[in-house]
Amino acid sequence: MKKIITLSAFTLLMSSFTTHANEAQIRMGVELGTGKIKVDKDFAILKEDFDTDGFSLGYILGYKFENNVVTEANLAYTSSDVLFGTFDSYETYEFKAMIGYSFDLVTHFRVVPMVGLSRWELDTKQGFFLNPGPEAKEEFSGTDFTYKVRLEVPLGDLVLLSLSYASTEVEFGRNETTQLGVLFEF
Repeated sequence: MKKIITLSAFTLLMSSFTTHANEAQIRMGVELGTGKIKVDKDFAILKEDFDTDGFSLGYILGYKFENNVVTEANLAYTSSDVLFGTFDSYETYEFKAMIGYSFDLVTHFRVVPMVGLSRWELDTKQGFFLNPGPEAKEEFSGTDFTYKVRLEVPLGDLVLLSLSYASTEVEFGRNETTQLGVLFEF
């Protein structure tokens, strides 16, 4: 009896991993959310380790193959400047090339882990509040490893709602985003 119950549970579990490997699809979308920029002291304006929260925006262009492999080009922007230069600001720009796999857990829920490379730029600008001299500006750039995990909920055949977390370990520290998005598949 235990073997039958175990086999039945295993069969139900495996049947919940549905496959939609029937057609390839182009993906386009936008993601909005929050970002966290962690800056090491060598790159920070005040020359001490610094963390800042801010706004993030991402544009996505990708392709989902018939075998559920996903490729994606992602243009991402994160900014801590909410008061238009009053305080010190940090902005990151990233162009990411990523590859992953879409796990269809149930009919209307997918998990898509991805890895790739990020070509990034960090712009720092000293704010004018309590700063008697000219505002200092610096730019840094590089290429580093990045990863992303996206949860997707399809709303019909064309639209997906998504929740994603992305992190890039960069030379200056770390850039993290948590975003809600809308993707279109066609």
